[in-house]
Amino acid sequence: MHDASSKTDGLVADTSEVSTSMTDLLGAATPQHMTEQFKERERVIARRKLPSIERRAAELERELGIARWSVDSADSLAVQRKLVLAVRKLERLLVARLQELSKAHLRCTGYKQQKQLAKVITRRDMALRTAINTVNLPRAIHQPGSQELTYKEVVEMDFSAELDVLKESQYDVLAKPWMDRDNCEAQTAY
Repeated sequence: MHDASSKTDGLVADTSEVSTSMTDLLGAATPQHMTEQFKERERVIARRKLPSIERRAAELERELGIARWSVDSADSLAVQRKLVLAVRKLERLLVARLQELSKAHLRCTGYKQQKQLAKVITRRDMALRTAINTVNLPRAIHQPGSQELTYKEVVEMDFSAELDVLKESQYDVLAKPWMDRDNCEAQTAY
């Protein structure tokens, strides 16, 4: 019978096989379609390995006497709470940024005030990057497989109706038809 440390070493060794760098394999001047194919190949390999990794993790949990997470476990609820608080903070920062951007582009805003607002917006962008990282950490734990938020994706949201991030703050909001992206786009188009 193997000890727990050898099993954990095997688990780490198996997952590190996929971590070859894309630039190492394909080169720096790789066309976009090649990088997409490479990413898809990595996803397929990871999906194939997932069941065996989950089985090994379950064996380790059983051997070491570690309780599995459930939706009602205290750890899961704590991570969910962190996610909700992080999304609320990101929401506040995004709304403040949108207000500052709209104020900076008004005709009645003077030159000095525009310069001051530009500095504030720059500082707000740094706070946004930190908030996005803060959201991504508990989100990866609580919702495995969910896509990470990027700064570019968040900044491209023109107004608060497009803030898809907000729907993850509370679960009762997820089912609302007005939160569907297609419905939001149709509503703003007319």
